Amino acid sequence: MRPWSVQVSDEHLSLSTEIRLYNVYILPVLLYGADVWSITVTARRRLDAFDQWCLRHILRIAYIVNVSNLTARKRTNQRRVTSTFVDDDDDDGRINFNVAYSPKTSRTRNS
Repeated sequence: MRPWSVQVSDEHLSLSTEIRLYNVYILPVLLYGADVWSITVTARRRLDAFDQWCLRHILRIAYIVNVSNLTARKRTNQRRVTSTFVDDDDDDGRINFNVAYSPKTSRTRNS
């Protein structure tokens, strides 16, 4: 058997591990170069839809089950992917990007 043909079953991973893998491998690829994007409202909805689909897949929520998106987000403790985008519409209908994931540092002055 070839090493790349071995599949890891989702049943062997805990929820916290799956969320970590999602945050480490999926989100950076999805948002690569997002700091220079000029994103439309339609693209923002599509990003959120893909993000929500991934979280529902991680939680193993079937499409026929009536679970709200907010409930899925609370169970995974995740923010919306586009929560980093600011609703500052220009005249052309595009949305500006705000780097909300950058760490906030507090500096204190020593007297």
